[in-house]
Amino acid sequence: MRHIHMQSLVTSVVLTLMSWAVAAGAEMQEFLISYWGGPPAEETTLERYREIAECGFNVVMPPANDADVPTNLKILDLCAELGLKAIIADNRMPEAAGELSDEKKQALDALVADYTNHPALAGYFIRDEPPTRLLPAVAAIHRYLLEKDPHHLPFVNLYPNYAKPARFDDKGYEDHVAQFIELVQPRLVSWDHYKQMAGDESLYFLNLNTIRQQCLKANLPYVQIILALPHWSYRNPSEADLRWQVYTSLAYGVRGIMYFTYLDTAGLEPGRRPGDLRARRPTRRQV
Repeated sequence: MRHIHMQSLVTSVVLTLMSWAVAAGAEMQEFLISYWGGPPAEETTLERYREIAECGFNVVMPPANDADVPTNLKILDLCAELGLKAIIADNRMPEAAGELSDEKKQALDALVADYTNHPALAGYFIRDEPPTRLLPAVAAIHRYLLEKDPHHLPFVNLYPNYAKPARFDDKGYEDHVAQFIELVQPRLVSWDHYKQMAGDESLYFLNLNTIRQQCLKANLPYVQIILALPHWSYRNPSEADLRWQVYTSLAYGVRGIMYFTYLDTAGLEPGRRPGDLRARRPTRRQV
């Protein structure tokens, strides 16, 4: 047994990651390194966010729980101080369903007004894993945000290819990704995939290839969310597993890596095991 800290993985590959970003020459000028399930709102402290910066991350995702406007502004201030960027989540973000009403537009106007001028803002979180039937509503929010603030990223994360077929209106995953790109016209495509940590690598590579092919057609950058802690049927990734996920993602041309999760997330099974940084010490892994 020995201790493995996320920093040891990130720092060992960061120069390679940045060279890929420069070589690609697309709109993303820096390789995105981030996470899911960040520090809860009550832990919005300089100590916590310095820990994030020292670990090699360059983009901060929202807290694992809800954050109000003062907390989001504090996150942005801490990111500015530490050289980080932040994608913020705000409970005024309209539900991606139905028409984009005047009331929803007013909520988006207020949201943008609170954050748009902050130097640490990277973008706005719209929602996670929308089914195909909600893509028109997602597209309306995405389009409106870019009209009001063309300089920041509206962020949406997609399902993996092993989600239930009903999520894709039974038309298949490739059609779902193609519709997302056509309707939403995103600046970035993000998805998560952990099935390989339950013994099925074939779906993992198929997912990578589907996203790659669809994004190459649209000339879009894409980032993958990979597994960093055990839950449900997914095993505890070793250091080798983490490296395998990073380098297979790079082989398929990703422009960013996110880790699921930065901290343990309530409700995940089995148990409430810590993520790599929850106790401010390395996770013990057998490698």
